[in-house]
Amino acid sequence: MVDDVYQCLSAVLATARGPRELVIKGTVSALCQAYLNGGHGSDRALTLLMGLLAIAEAKCWQRDAPQLLAVLSKLSGDFLKAEDMTKFELCEVLPHFIPLSPPLTENSQGSECLCRLYKGLADVLGSKLSQSQRDPALKLAASLVQACGAEWISAGSGGSKFLALLVNLACVEVRLTLEEPGPMEMEGKKEVVTACYVLMEMGIQECLREENPLLENVQKMQLMRIMEEAFGAVIFYLREVKQEELQDPFIFASVRVLGAWMAEETSSLKQEICELLPFLVDYARKLFKEGSPAVSLPQAELVSTKGSALPQDALSFFPLTDFCYLDFAI
Repeated sequence: MVDDVYQCLSAVLATARGPRELVIKGTVSALCQAYLNGGHGSDRALTLLMGLLAIAEAKCWQRDAPQLLAVLSKLSGDFLKAEDMTKFELCEVLPHFIPLSPPLTENSQGSECLCRLYKGLADVLGSKLSQSQRDPALKLAASLVQACGAEWISAGSGGSKFLALLVNLACVEVRLTLEEPGPMEMEGKKEVVTACYVLMEMGIQECLREENPLLENVQKMQLMRIMEEAFGAVIFYLREVKQEELQDPFIFASVRVLGAWMAEETSSLKQEICELLPFLVDYARKLFKEGSPAVSLPQAELVSTKGSALPQDALSFFPLTDFCYLDFAI
């Protein structure tokens, strides 16, 4: 009977009106309870919850935040305690339960979840990992950055070292992937590279923060040098983009993160940016004229299914006033 119920719920979820009806009828709360009770089919309850959150995250959290926080609390506790491959499997599951809305920072239960996730990720990323283990960990970290900025990272020397490690790993991943991209390998890496873009944007913000900074000045200088090399790889990749690839949301994510760098580092990579400007202007003009579907996927959405549509204007990410400081030779 329980199996039949899960099969029916899965069928309803797959319909156009199904997710809305399931949320309204209290299915989220029931599924949370089923998972927390750990009875027969509880793993299917978790899978259905992930499906509902992927489609209707805001409504789910609006109606059933306490129940979803209870699930996240269990998942984060399991993540911290796990010492086998379960830890990396949970890295894939947890981003579905990290809301972009405020619940995580509004009460003590959410703060405890963030603390456990920070400790668990610090253990994971501080160890020697294979590619298949590192990728989901970086994506989980990016989901936390999207939801909370750097607030989930503990203050003090431990948090400072972890933040620097996180940005460093992201930059290394971007360089390894973009400097010599193979077509098949590139397709499989776009999601994790976009997660790295999120972490690099956080790195830029933290290097510029003057009030209560998480990073020491020496760390900031080191990270700026490392990020400059990574953004050199982003520029290299964009210079190789073909016309038929312009609709790819990953191109939009790459242009966006480069715009974030250009806004703060007008003197860095000046010659390379000048050479890339014709492409950037042409790309922005084409997206604006065509209303490209690429821009309906913000950078965050390549990491998860969350987020709202951005304006159909890539030019909005370019620091136009800072272009005045570039020596144009194009």
